[in-house]
Amino acid sequence: MSKTTHPVIQLAGVCFAFAAQTALAQRIPLRPCTEERLPFPVGCIVMQSAPFKNIELTPGMNVHAVDGQLVLSWLGPAEKVSLTTVEFHDPLPLVAEDLRQVVIRYAGASRFNSPVYVNVTRDGRTVQEQANFLGPDAIRVRNIPETPGDVIDFGQALPQARVWLPPKYQAGQRYPIVYVADGGDNRGALVAGAISKGELEPVIVVGVEACAKRETDQRCRLQHYIEENSGPDVARFLAYERFFIHTLVPKVEGTYGKPVDATQRAITGYSAGGAWAASMALRHPELFGRSIAMSPSPPMLYRIPPKTGTVFAMSGGELEPTFSIHAQCFAGAISDAGGTASLRLYPAGHSEPMWTQEFMAAMKDWLGIPRPQIKPAPSRPSWCSLFSKV
Repeated sequence: MSKTTHPVIQLAGVCFAFAAQTALAQRIPLRPCTEERLPFPVGCIVMQSAPFKNIELTPGMNVHAVDGQLVLSWLGPAEKVSLTTVEFHDPLPLVAEDLRQVVIRYAGASRFNSPVYVNVTRDGRTVQEQANFLGPDAIRVRNIPETPGDVIDFGQALPQARVWLPPKYQAGQRYPIVYVADGGDNRGALVAGAISKGELEPVIVVGVEACAKRETDQRCRLQHYIEENSGPDVARFLAYERFFIHTLVPKVEGTYGKPVDATQRAITGYSAGGAWAASMALRHPELFGRSIAMSPSPPMLYRIPPKTGTVFAMSGGELEPTFSIHAQCFAGAISDAGGTASLRLYPAGHSEPMWTQEFMAAMKDWLGIPRPQIKPAPSRPSWCSLFSKV
């Protein structure tokens, strides 16, 4: 598929006002509370001169919500400790012997529900560790046992797909279909439970892997999901798009049935997969009537066609400003062009519990019983011009 002939052409990348290390590392960090705040609800960093008092710490990563503040602490010997879920981009500062800690002033601290990942460097080796945190006022997300689904194998050189059929599936009946990035992340089990409870109409869930089975370098995920401005990644992106549109979708729908029309076909993903879900829907509006783009990665925005028929569900976390900015600006641009977009922000960082919650909320917007009224996203905020070129 040629960029020169496609009706929806990539727009200039989101040009953030902050320095970028790499194309996907253009990040907007949480700022110190003493500096100018970002123009939407996020936390800020409290500058510390001593450890936060009145919390109990155990060795390793600790997370506490105290009086409208999140306290993130690493206790133990380490050369460097860096967060990867909450967008505090500097190493955690050393505030006492073997104690690294940052305090985030954040009104939603008690509702925060997220694993917090840290990269810990000791003796020259870096490992990732995790602490799960559920604030006292947070919404609990149920753990659903994994179910295998049906595997569609395209060989070692191509990604595979996994298909979850709805309860009481009947061959020959035409069902809605949702295509899910990153292999599906067990979304089929979540959906099956909601269908059995009468909360959702029956729908087929298709998890699409990002990388071929033989690929061991996981950079292929970004190469396939994010269309860069130049370089070999463009070819990887377009090749994956051709595979998905011209091979995988026809194979799935030839086997399990084709939806009645585009309004019954959706695409979804998170992070880089969220950007992919948005871009595929814009590049192929004849196929996808619904796009659920969760924490969509910058730097890409696409030209928004007037009154696109695709409904976009955009979302992000209040402690991942890079991604929530992208979601807000994208949703506002859709609304301003006469299209339909919803926007939800969560008390979370870049994390799976938020994506699980948003996925089910967006699915119920689409196929819920009863169907809720979608609240359209507001116009594109004026501050978007500080962070992006649209």
